Amino acid sequence: LNEELGQWSFGMVLFVFFWIGFTMFMLPPVPGIPVYITSGIIIAKQGSYIPSIGFYGGTVIAILLSFILKLAACTGQYMIGYYMGKSVKVQQMVGVDKVFTRGIESILQV
Repeated sequence: LNEELGQWSFGMVLFVFFWIGFTMFMLPPVPGIPVYITSGIIIAKQGSYIPSIGFYGGTVIAILLSFILKLAACTGQYMIGYYMGKSVKVQQMVGVDKVFTRGIESILQV
């Protein structure tokens, strides 16, 4: 994979990795570890192809990109919940006015 991506520009690799990683993080069952490990493998190797960046610079870029990616995905998940939470249909489906949900709310407020 790194040999194939070696033909791409470094910026394009970062862009494509960001969108694939963002999509993976937006899926709730996907854990973060595969995204983090893949970023270290791909981006650090791509950085080693550029003399001014090098392997260690690529590793730092992978860490920063993964951090920004995680924050962007958390924001995306929050926005989905925020806007769907305003929907009366979603509120009815979740049962926000049920005794059980109100009980959970009172326990969590303590």
